[in-house]
Amino acid sequence: MPQLILEECADKYKGFCRRYTPRKKTTKKNDWGKRILSKVPKSKVSPGQIPLPFLIEKIVLIEIPEIAQTAIHFIKANRFPNYSVEW
Repeated sequence: MPQLILEECADKYKGFCRRYTPRKKTTKKNDWGKRILSKVPKSKVSPGQIPLPFLIEKIVLIEIPEIAQTAIHFIKANRFPNYSVEW
């Protein structure tokens, strides 16, 4: 009797082994750089960047008047419609 139960169990296990497909491993994301960069305060502005939204003082400081005028036109054209800046 115990031999019969053992063979049935072995047959079921063989069927399980034939049907079994292991799950694919997901790729591990390396986020150590994000954690390091989140602790570093962003204080440096990229060269050539002007904070555009409403800082006319920064635009006036530009030595080349054509660039300053173009920046002002760009800000006026791309601002939110209900947002008004007196220039």
